Amino acid sequence: MNKENIYKQAIDEWGIELQLGMMIEECSELTRAIIRFWRYPKELGNLIEEIADVKIMIRQMEEICGKEQIDGAVKAKLKRLKGRLKKGQLNQSNPNER
Repeated sequence: MNKENIYKQAIDEWGIELQLGMMIEECSELTRAIIRFWRYPKELGNLIEEIADVKIMIRQMEEICGKEQIDGAVKAKLKRLKGRLKKGQLNQSNPNER
């Protein structure tokens, strides 16, 4: 079974609402792992595990929301970031506008 089938099967098995809740939980765990890594940089293992969990959930969100739409939004945001980097605006901009 390939990865895409596993993502689809997880959504079929547990449903969209449960997987949305799991996405929230995994993002929360990633946040905690980032904070811990920030304090203890030698403790990389947990951060890597949590990034992997969120990456898996992101793939499921692509199944739920539409990969093409998400890819389009990523492309637009990368274009905006590239423009800001060229202009040297990243450090001067409002972080809430990123």
